[in-house]
Amino acid sequence: MKSLSKKNFVSMSSLLLITLALIAVSANAADSMSKTAMNNTTNNVTINVTANGMASTITVPAGSMDGYVVNIEKKSLENNYFREVLFTGPHSQLVVMSIAPGEDIGMETHKDVDQFIRVEAGIGQAILNGTEYNLENGSAVVIPAGTEHNIINPSKSEPLKLYTIYSPANHPQGTINKDKAEAIAYEKERQELGGYLEWHRA
Repeated sequence: MKSLSKKNFVSMSSLLLITLALIAVSANAADSMSKTAMNNTTNNVTINVTANGMASTITVPAGSMDGYVVNIEKKSLENNYFREVLFTGPHSQLVVMSIAPGEDIGMETHKDVDQFIRVEAGIGQAILNGTEYNLENGSAVVIPAGTEHNIINPSKSEPLKLYTIYSPANHPQGTINKDKAEAIAYEKERQELGGYLEWHRA
């Protein structure tokens, strides 16, 4: 492990917990993981990762172990991005989403990730293993790992605004996809890199 100056010292216990969390969510793909020094300018912990023979880097806020507090209803309603990761902890991740009229998340299955969704505005449809459910403001959806699912916005004029909690994390910390087209390109990049979490989108 690279030695650290006093100025760049990072709590080894915090770094270890972050590393263990990243290993847990990328166990199917990760071949190796190494820790590096704290970023001076952003006060972040930078971790180098090699998976499926390809190297990448993920930057995690050094303070992420301390928790996160937000008015989630206000944040969800104000969000206009298709996806924005707000917080990533050792075993969970908080994300806000805004699905444009006539669009959907896309049919998907998370093999090792549970997901909770709460609708804050708009109407929608949830499809869980082929069964369809209507959604409205206040609706909650629980999606166990292994469930094929999709969230659809059937409205012709209003966005579907929601927040979702993944357990464990499903996206790199700081991920922002401005619209569905960008999200599709992002997912394609992840698949080309082996699908592992540590692919960090700047």
